Amino acid sequence: MRDALLKQGLRDFNGSAIRTAVSQWWHDASALALSERYRDETLSLGVEGKMKELDLEPLQPGDLAITLGGAHALVYTGDGFWIQADPGLGTVANLHAVRDGNPWFSYRVTIHRWRLLEER
Repeated sequence: MRDALLKQGLRDFNGSAIRTAVSQWWHDASALALSERYRDETLSLGVEGKMKELDLEPLQPGDLAITLGGAHALVYTGDGFWIQADPGLGTVANLHAVRDGNPWFSYRVTIHRWRLLEER
């Protein structure tokens, strides 16, 4: 989110996007904090369950899946794919929740949306 805001801000000379990117960097938050609406930047979509069993219809790219307890966050990229910094793989991975056997897809999650994306 920060990178996209910064790129847009620099490309379009949009001071508001640049300020928001810097604010998000300065006030970096854990997955748990984002699931608790940290700084009112995210909101719950009321969707909960195991990732490989979720109804993806209400989701849009950029939505966050946060494991119960806040240990891990994944970002929906569309078409059933989720991107994550996976400590088990030691890399950033964009995997399909049903087809790929990543252990995180068996965890229960809650789904959240960046408030900036909700305002569109």
